[in-house]
Amino acid sequence: MLPAIALALSVLLASAASMAGPQGEPTVVRARIAAPISSVEPGSQFPVAVVLEIEKGWHVWPSEPSLRTVASGAGSFDAAIPTEVRVNAGEDATLGLPQWPAVHFAKADIGEGPKDYPVFEGRAVVFVPVTLAASARGTSIPFKATISYQACNETSCLPPTDVVVSLELPIATGGIASLDESLFDAFDASAFSASGPGGLGAGASPGAAGDGALTIPFFGNEFSVGTEGASFVLLLLVAALGGFLLNLTPCVLPVIPLKVMGLAQSASNRRHALFLATVMSAGVVAFWLALATGLSFIQDFKQANQLFQYPAFTILVGVFIAVMAVGMAGFFSVGLPSWIHSIETKNESATGAFVFGILTAILSTPCTAPLMGAAAGWAVKTESAATIYSVFGAIGCGMASPYLILSAFPQLVARVPRAGEASEVVKQVMGLLLLAAAVYFIGAGINQLLPKPSHAYWWAVSGIGVFAGAWLVRQTIRIAKTAGHRRLFSVVGLAISAMSVAVGVWLGGGERIDWVTYSDEADAEARARGEVVVIDFTADWCINCKTLEKVVLETDLVSGLLDGEGVMPLKADIGRDEAAKARLHAEGYVTIPLLVVVAPNGDVTMKASDYTPQQVADAIARARPAKAPE
Repeated sequence: MLPAIALALSVLLASAASMAGPQGEPTVVRARIAAPISSVEPGSQFPVAVVLEIEKGWHVWPSEPSLRTVASGAGSFDAAIPTEVRVNAGEDATLGLPQWPAVHFAKADIGEGPKDYPVFEGRAVVFVPVTLAASARGTSIPFKATISYQACNETSCLPPTDVVVSLELPIATGGIASLDESLFDAFDASAFSASGPGGLGAGASPGAAGDGALTIPFFGNEFSVGTEGASFVLLLLVAALGGFLLNLTPCVLPVIPLKVMGLAQSASNRRHALFLATVMSAGVVAFWLALATGLSFIQDFKQANQLFQYPAFTILVGVFIAVMAVGMAGFFSVGLPSWIHSIETKNESATGAFVFGILTAILSTPCTAPLMGAAAGWAVKTESAATIYSVFGAIGCGMASPYLILSAFPQLVARVPRAGEASEVVKQVMGLLLLAAAVYFIGAGINQLLPKPSHAYWWAVSGIGVFAGAWLVRQTIRIAKTAGHRRLFSVVGLAISAMSVAVGVWLGGGERIDWVTYSDEADAEARARGEVVVIDFTADWCINCKTLEKVVLETDLVSGLLDGEGVMPLKADIGRDEAAKARLHAEGYVTIPLLVVVAPNGDVTMKASDYTPQQVADAIARARPAKAPE
């Protein structure tokens, strides 16, 4: 069939001269996309098939994944353009890795002796596993497949071609009728339970595997938690642990000393301390349940941190925190509203405790912990409103648990100063750090409104932090009665100032990596050139994202690879770009940070929200195209 395969090379040099042009080219490959069912149910799993009907006497070249299954010794033709299939679906559908058909072989001699060359011919069917979210609320699921190929016969090759086909499946709860069911006999249904490379688990979000387990990634390792029956209780404990860990993030840490001091003030009255801690905990849980309400009943609300994608909300949060910071620090004698004074730790009240709980929960949302992010993402992506409420309620309870424990055992805070100059200094310093957080939120919100993002506001955040540390040193020297206290709190103040300087240098300066703004076109063009694509999903308000960028992606090891040959680094800012949001949902995730490494053939070699420099480097190495067999 292929005695003159070398003529394919000529099309790369002079195809325009040998062909009649786009309108005169014969149509030798017909493409379509099909499903085994006429409608789909929320929570169901099914494949879709991209079908290529290739006319007799013609062939197309295999995909890169298909070539990897070919034994060594087969002929290789470097000028051949491999077939690619890219399927996109709505945000309620999670797609697994494609299952490619087996190749056929044709013998030819192109100057190296007779060899068997792999091709696709006749009917070639590519299966893509699909998992539909149980929370899918639309009327249908749209599928769009883009097929890139080059068709050749015994004497010539047509120019490379891109074809787009589409399919729309209605969402229904019953009455699903079979269509072309026999087409799917070759589909390997084990993809829905696989968790390794090539299975659905390799390209799905945490918890998206078809075995009903919540899979939680953690720095390259994974562990699973059941989601049914008694195992659901364990899942809620995981969510609660994730909520507890939110207290240790840089977003929440500034408010903890303030609340501890407030509890210490009430330590002599155990009942009153427990009451205030319970009210504050109710504020924390109320915020997370409010998020659950939005995620359950507002169609366009899909993720916990989506609120910060609205600049007005981010700026409003910053202003709210700034006003509270002024009230807590007590620097200015201004006529603040009475509800602000009620939040001050020296005026412990039910209203203040409840609002303080809401504030604490709001501060935590830009810093999603791995356990919390996995549990919340699974609940939003795959389950019912009842499950969303259960998981988010567990997150809130976990986050509030330290304050309940401290109030139940007042001896834990009995030695914390309840009044006096030392107490006031601590509140002033924490108030300044809260003011720095307020500037961060306001700056991030304004940044979303600017045509080009700026990092200048980080210098203001840094400056306030430096002042807070210096103030602590100055006041410590002034009021400390022992040399030990003077040394201890002076070191703490210097550490605060040093870390604040580091924040300014890290985040206020330029980026070390030459990022390209994400777009579907940039992604497709890079992979068409044979480049590895690295997509960093981020946002200005995401502290964890910025931290990973600085301590992992901008290390010598990783930045050298990202700016090196054969790698395209794409920055997907979900706070500024709708295309970035759509791609995040297409990857099966609802939270950031997220880093995705994609090989030129579309294989995903890494999809993680936490990672080390070596893990990123290894993923890029795995994604680089393998040399064709000799």
